Amino acid sequence: MTQIATHFWPWLVQMFGNTGAVFILMAAMIPVISPVLTLVYVWRINDKLNRMAFSLTEFNAIQSRQQQVERLQRDRENHDRKKTRRRRKAS
Repeated sequence: MTQIATHFWPWLVQMFGNTGAVFILMAAMIPVISPVLTLVYVWRINDKLNRMAFSLTEFNAIQSRQQQVERLQRDRENHDRKKTRRRRKAS
């Protein structure tokens, strides 16, 4: 692309002026640049979604661990209560 631009630059400037030549080169670069920009945009969205999914997964894991700890504490307390009841009944 740069070889084409340097080869035709004097002709573009002669035909369209500096501003016109710059616009024509920019228009020629659009098919090359736009897919790259689209890929970058999609990659950023994908990265953002991955981070969000990871944070939700992490939050869910923390919540699940907390519920498991609470359930184990409840079960331990219930188990201890059953032991004390049995001892009282036996004596």
